[in-house]
Amino acid sequence: MPIKSVEVNRVVLAAVETTENTLVAAAAANVILTNNLQAADLVYDAELLQFDSIGADVRDIMEQGSNLHWKFGFDCPVTVSGAVGTKGALSPILRGCGFNEIVATTGVTYTPGNASTLDSLTMRLRQEKNATTHLEYVAGGCRGQLGLEIVSGKRAVFKITNMMGSFNMPAEVPAIAPAYGTQKTNLSDQLLKETLTTYTLNGKPLCAYSLIVDNLSGFDMKREYDLCNGGSTMGTPVTPVGKLQFTMPDWTAAAEFNPWVVADPRAMTRIPFVLAYGKTAGKIINLTVTQSQATKPKQVRLSNGNLGMEVDVRFLSGMSLLFK
Repeated sequence: MPIKSVEVNRVVLAAVETTENTLVAAAAANVILTNNLQAADLVYDAELLQFDSIGADVRDIMEQGSNLHWKFGFDCPVTVSGAVGTKGALSPILRGCGFNEIVATTGVTYTPGNASTLDSLTMRLRQEKNATTHLEYVAGGCRGQLGLEIVSGKRAVFKITNMMGSFNMPAEVPAIAPAYGTQKTNLSDQLLKETLTTYTLNGKPLCAYSLIVDNLSGFDMKREYDLCNGGSTMGTPVTPVGKLQFTMPDWTAAAEFNPWVVADPRAMTRIPFVLAYGKTAGKIINLTVTQSQATKPKQVRLSNGNLGMEVDVRFLSGMSLLFK
């Protein structure tokens, strides 16, 4: 009988692979806390087999696929470990989206990796069929793109796109109960005046409203196929660009700045960008870019009603994301 379902209940599991495309076994502790988890999308290269003919056979055109792979997309509320020097549950996602991970007693740092040595993930999307059975879509060798959205008064969100890996036929598997651990209790702090430590551009404070970066690690992920390696998800380096909105500064105040000067495209000025916030140890987040460039300045009306500015911030080099 067909499966009748009104609600679609899904979870996603992520685990770092020791060997690319060698699947890691499913474990309840690999479940990632997500929002807006999309259905797995089957993607492939299509070849149409169209031959010369006459009569009814002119419509006999078959399609054959190759380079089959699954593509996943979802949002992750930014969670932290709650303990300095301990990596959080989102460690696999960050590593699978092009970041190197450095664990130290002072904190866990993520920096953009090298395109030839990126980690890969086994991704499993589990969809509930009934209390004892899940429908599973599993892909190995997965890599994806990680966006970041930070809005004043809200918690930060990672937005995962183009997470692609090898095709495996969907199957019914025994249900597992998700083990979220402390993910729901160790959400990052809201970005508030009370939690903010530093928010500066070129060393000058920003009364910032939002920062949205589509591709934070700077890798454009594509699923490629060649005769030597078969299918693999590879990353082409690109420059991360963030949309930064902030309240109009006082140009005459010594501590503030003229955004039109900072973002003058003729000058090509390299400037530092720093965002640091969090109230307690283990829940502090620092985003630092030693060399960035502000471009495309324009006046905007912020959603809170204030007159503001928007600039594109190009993360040129020295970008790091620190959890401490």
